[in-house]
Amino acid sequence: MAVLGIGGRVAGQPVSLSASQLSAFSQPAHFSLPPCPPAPLLLYPAWLALLALGTAGSYLGLPILLPTLNLNSVYILLFVPQAMFLGTAVLALQELWRWRPWIAQTVGYVVVGGGLAAVLLHGLAQQATVLNPTTLLAQPAELAAIEWLAENSPPTAKIGVSSWLWLGGTWAGTDGGAWITPLTGRLTTTPPIDYIYDRPLALAVRDFNLWAEGVADWSDPATAEHLRSLGITHLFVGQRGGFLDPAELGRNPALTLRYAEEGVFIWEVSVGVGLVPTLGAGQPQGLPLQRVR
Repeated sequence: MAVLGIGGRVAGQPVSLSASQLSAFSQPAHFSLPPCPPAPLLLYPAWLALLALGTAGSYLGLPILLPTLNLNSVYILLFVPQAMFLGTAVLALQELWRWRPWIAQTVGYVVVGGGLAAVLLHGLAQQATVLNPTTLLAQPAELAAIEWLAENSPPTAKIGVSSWLWLGGTWAGTDGGAWITPLTGRLTTTPPIDYIYDRPLALAVRDFNLWAEGVADWSDPATAEHLRSLGITHLFVGQRGGFLDPAELGRNPALTLRYAEEGVFIWEVSVGVGLVPTLGAGQPQGLPLQRVR
C-alpha cells in the first residue's frame, strides 16, 4: 500500500509525515465554550413565577401566599436572580475574552473594573441616606415613654397603638408603639409584623385597626368602653401619631392620662367613667402619674 508523505530530518534523524497527518495540520483550529448548566436558566422563570403567584395572585382571585410581600418587595428580590443571570453572562464573556490578545484583555479588565468601581461608589452614596427621620420609628422621647410603661404597667397590660396598612393585609406601627412588644413584653394592638403568621392574632389585629380607622370621635366615652371590651388597658401615642388623636383622647372622661412628655402620651383605660386630670393637677388614682408637663 502506497503512502504519500513528506520526509526530512529532525536532530539528525529521518522523519516522515503521511498525507493524513499533514491534513490535520492544515485544518483551522476550533474551540468551543463549555455548555452553561441548564439549571440556572430554568430557575430564573421558575423563581419569577413563584414570586408573582405569591404576591400578585390576589389580582387573579387567588389567596395571598406571601402576606408580608408586595410587588415592590418583588422588585427588591429580583436582585438575586439578576445576580445569577449576570454571573452566568460574565463567565461566558470571560471565556470568549481569554482568546483575545493580552493587550485587549488588559484594556477590557481595566474598563470593566472601572465600571464596577463607579457602580459601587454610586451605590454607597445612595445607601448613605437610608437611615433618616422618615425610616426611624422610635424617637428618644418615645423610648423614654416605653421604659416608663415597662415599669408602671402590669405584664398583662394590652396597649393600643396607631398603625397603618403596610403590605397587603399586614398592619405596621406608625411610631414608637411598634417597639413596645419587643422592649417590654406587653401585647399591643399591632405587634411586630411577623404576627401575620398567627391567623387568630392576625384577624384580631385587622379587626381592631379597621375599627380604629373608622372612629369619628375618640373623646366619646363609648369609644373607651369598646376599647375596654377588647381588653385594651392603655393607649400609646407617639410623636408621629396616627389615628389615635391626643387632643380628642384628652377630652374622653373614660381615659386617664398617665404620661405626657415631648409629644408622647400614655392613657389608661379607666375601669369606670371618671374625670380626666388637668395637667399639673393633683395625683389621680391608679398608676402613678409621672413626668406630666
